[in-house]
Amino acid sequence: LHGVGRLQRASRRSLRRLWCEWSFCQRAIRKEILFATADSGAGAATTAELILGLDYFILIAV
Repeated sequence: LHGVGRLQRASRRSLRRLWCEWSFCQRAIRKEILFATADSGAGAATTAELILGLDYFILIAV
């Protein structure tokens, strides 16, 4: 039982690290997309919705 607790803590830590990396990537991707779609307003709106949806989906998954 003690080993299981340690394993759960470790996986929770790696999950948190993954989440931080993901958030960092998302921020970079968002910036790229905003710059790329600055010209076409409609494109930017749909892409932003898509990214927000992805964020939401991952929050549920984790």
